[in-house]
Amino acid sequence: MVTGGAEYQPPPIRYNHLPRSLKPGTICWCKFELNDVEMLPIEAGIVVIFSMDACGLDSVKGRAEELPIWLEFFLGSNSFNALPISLRTICKLVTQQDVWSKEENISQKQHKKKVVIIMGATGTGKSKLSVHLASRYKAELINSDKMQVYKGLDIVTNKVTMEEQCGVPHHLLGILDPYADFTVDHFRDMVVRAIESIVSRGHLPIIVGGSNTYIEALIDDEDNKFRSKYDCCFLWVDVPKLVLDPFLSKRVDKMIENGMVDELRKMFDPNVDYSQGIFRSIGVPEFDQYFRNESSLDKETNAMLIQKAINKMKENTYKLACRQVEKIYRLRDIKGWNIHRLDATQVIKKSGKESDEAWNELVAGPSVAIVGQFLRKTY
Repeated sequence: MVTGGAEYQPPPIRYNHLPRSLKPGTICWCKFELNDVEMLPIEAGIVVIFSMDACGLDSVKGRAEELPIWLEFFLGSNSFNALPISLRTICKLVTQQDVWSKEENISQKQHKKKVVIIMGATGTGKSKLSVHLASRYKAELINSDKMQVYKGLDIVTNKVTMEEQCGVPHHLLGILDPYADFTVDHFRDMVVRAIESIVSRGHLPIIVGGSNTYIEALIDDEDNKFRSKYDCCFLWVDVPKLVLDPFLSKRVDKMIENGMVDELRKMFDPNVDYSQGIFRSIGVPEFDQYFRNESSLDKETNAMLIQKAINKMKENTYKLACRQVEKIYRLRDIKGWNIHRLDATQVIKKSGKESDEAWNELVAGPSVAIVGQFLRKTY
């Protein structure tokens, strides 16, 4: 605050709880996030409110050592000088009613269980990130890809292999009959049961997959039951479309090399409904005409049909990635989900050691920091 042109620096006020007598404009410590004025009891009961006419954080930067570890983690530095100017004046004159309502919210939020949700387009590295985080935070993974929940077609659906799982428990992965129905309601019920089971063992549930419609239905249910019970941290592994498209094309070629056509042939059913079960997976309907006719056509025609199927699969995979990204933008920009975006562009563009270094610097490292701060956060 400014008084007669000079900075006013009152000492921090300590409380063991949020008193109802707390006056608007009291200077303490706060959580430095845009448009966020949540009242937080921090360590010895330090509470913070800033006023809109405050000088900004420069006026109290000398007390940075009093902040708890979680804030240092969030800032990435022990000094307030690391904060951009836009964050140095995040303030608000808090009314008495604000204080009371925040006090009630704190009581409600203290009992929430924490859940991490990893989102992103197909092929961006969601599974790799989930295993990486699970190895550091004693976590178990819950699959949210509606095709990977089925048994079979492991190559087609890009299921994480046993080797890639690195011993981390995976739930809702390869458990249903290929012809079974799997609705949003089934998904919600199974995920909640898995979360409760994981939490009962003292582990962190991490939901990972690309079926964003199912994730949205889980998080924003009609009665707000999920959000009232669970505190969510959203991570988004993102790669621009122009970079992802050629990568996805090469991935399909690799799937062919790994035996995808033979895998599809074994599952081919001329009477199947392609709107049913695992047969909705991209790659299954695209190869229908090839399998129906391969035994009666010459080699050249078969080669033409299989190439047509491959091209169509690549096209539909790219379209899926675009829909997935559009849905995430809608959840973030329209519904207001607090989603942490992780730019994996350089991971895709580079190869070998350089790609691994980019992964650690741009995706793995920041994710560990974000989840660490999330787990330490109290209300």
